[in-house]
Amino acid sequence: RVLFRSVEHFVLKMAIKVPILLSLFLASELNSMKKTELQVYQFQTIDNYEANFETLLGLYHHDLRPGIALAPEVCLSGFDYDNMKEASEFSKYATQHLCSIVTDKALGVTMIEKEGDEYYNVAKLFYEGKVIYQQKKAKLFLLGDEDKHFGAGKCEDIQVVAFNGIKIAFLVCFEYFILLFCCFLLLFFFLLCIFFFYIYCFFLLLFVLLL
Repeated sequence: RVLFRSVEHFVLKMAIKVPILLSLFLASELNSMKKTELQVYQFQTIDNYEANFETLLGLYHHDLRPGIALAPEVCLSGFDYDNMKEASEFSKYATQHLCSIVTDKALGVTMIEKEGDEYYNVAKLFYEGKVIYQQKKAKLFLLGDEDKHFGAGKCEDIQVVAFNGIKIAFLVCFEYFILLFCCFLLLFFFLLCIFFFYIYCFFLLLFVLLL
């Protein structure tokens, strides 16, 4: 009976402390994050690569406060499957030009690039005159026939980047929805574990009280 009383006392303490400790941990992590300016651009991509590029540059120069700006997916060329070679060539020109104009306001852009015999949807982060990070889109959108025109990158190549005192990572379009689904799945199992933990506590206490 003494043993069960000890178990009862421990379970009650943990049942109260675990959610509190988790909440305090999450709060401390959020408070420790450094805030930065985030801008998201939205514009209609047309068949003219140069015009799309000029639109992007206009949006970038409109507000030069330090931070991060994100452009729409393959906004320079769109998914121009009939002209992949031309799109990849224009990406080389755009990369060189962006390196010459991007300063302490970072710019995230995805563009079509060729490597070997494959074309890839490549995300690039420009900052202070250079590309500080890039990755190939790993999860292609099958309903849009992306798998028929692009090679897929590797999920393990997706890295966390230290930028201006914060940590960021790139997820391109469909990759975000996969991550979101996994997060909801993890949350579901976490809540399920908490539910069964309290059920276990209830029956344990009931068993102790009946002794």
